[in-house]
Amino acid sequence: FQRMKRGLLDLPVAMLEQPDHKLIFAGSIGYPIWNILLVRINPDGSKDDNFGENGMIIDPIHGNSNAYAMALQADGKIVIAGDTGPDNQAIVVRYKTDGTRDTYFGEQGVQYLPEANEGIGIAIEPDGKILTANWTSNAILGNVALAQLMPDGQRDISFGTNGVFRMIDPGMRPRAL
Repeated sequence: FQRMKRGLLDLPVAMLEQPDHKLIFAGSIGYPIWNILLVRINPDGSKDDNFGENGMIIDPIHGNSNAYAMALQADGKIVIAGDTGPDNQAIVVRYKTDGTRDTYFGEQGVQYLPEANEGIGIAIEPDGKILTANWTSNAILGNVALAQLMPDGQRDISFGTNGVFRMIDPGMRPRAL
């Protein structure tokens, strides 16, 4: 998957299989400005033309955006954990089954987590809440920040402080959830 073509580098870092056996890959594309990349392929290996444009979504969010982890909700919607610039903050983005951003989630499809720098892992809980593992470079705030969102993308204020639990240990860096 990794290739250089016309100055673009695409780099998938997460994959999941849908119940219909289609595969979705998530990652980043671009250089020097990165954008979130989603690609969906059919069980026979062809691109799914019913997803984005020719089976592909390139979503800049605010430029320099990356996807690091992905989960599938029970309704088939795709939830991504990653980051975006220029403020270098963690994000959670939700896409509908056709690949369009779900504007009813968070703020126009994106929940911003300025307390953290990168959304590294993501999981959907049985009650539909979304849990993300995030990394932050600020040791005063802690290097691991778990965030919990409600199914609509709003912060779960009953979790941690304003939906975020911080673990202070400058040597910690999450890699998955």
